[in-house]
Amino acid sequence: MALTATIEQLHPLGTIAHDDPRWWPYLIHQREHLDGHSRTVVRRELAISQSVYTRAKRRGLDSIMVLLPHILTNMNCVWPEHFEDAPRRPSQPVGRRPRRGTRAWRELRATELARERAVGGS
Repeated sequence: MALTATIEQLHPLGTIAHDDPRWWPYLIHQREHLDGHSRTVVRRELAISQSVYTRAKRRGLDSIMVLLPHILTNMNCVWPEHFEDAPRRPSQPVGRRPRRGTRAWRELRATELARERAVGGS
């Protein structure tokens, strides 16, 4: 009941086209958790890549973690104490490092080659 109410809170406000990315967190959690569909089925229905799907689902989970305590309080439920000790996502995004520009890569490579020649030529 609380999860259903929380997922409904993810519903975008106003009149937004159904193909707008702001719908994705709501649709992903609604289709997965309430309708019981697999990740693959939902991803194909939305026609989005796996990485986009994962980011949208993570945004939804972050919102659920913010909304759920308030919804439980409104339902006169107690937020379990051990949930306060639950690990949180790091503030720094995890994933790929930003790409270096081609020029920076060439300069780095040239420096490495020069070092190799200096060491080999000695």
